Amino acid sequence: LLGTAAVGIAAAGAASLLPSQKAAASTSDGIRPFTVGFPQEELTELRRRIMATRWPERERVSDEASRRIWSTPASAGPTQGVQLATMQKLMRYWATEYDWSKCEAR
Repeated sequence: LLGTAAVGIAAAGAASLLPSQKAAASTSDGIRPFTVGFPQEELTELRRRIMATRWPERERVSDEASRRIWSTPASAGPTQGVQLATMQKLMRYWATEYDWSKCEAR
């Protein structure tokens, strides 16, 4: 009984997140262009957070140890996820090289 009450309370709480009135329908059925803009202060904050990432000195688990744990064949390739160096390179790209204005211009 308590479980049922908890589910009901959770459902009521989730329902309160929904709008109480229907949104007005669009008056135009035509296709509208999608535009996006990135405020400079948000991009600056994003870059700051990316550059502040604390990386481990190395991967915590070797690929070989990961294979033994999960009993995957060595031919299956890396099993620990994306390599640390790859993640660092990707984060550096997002922080210093990605041109957000090109994305806005599309």
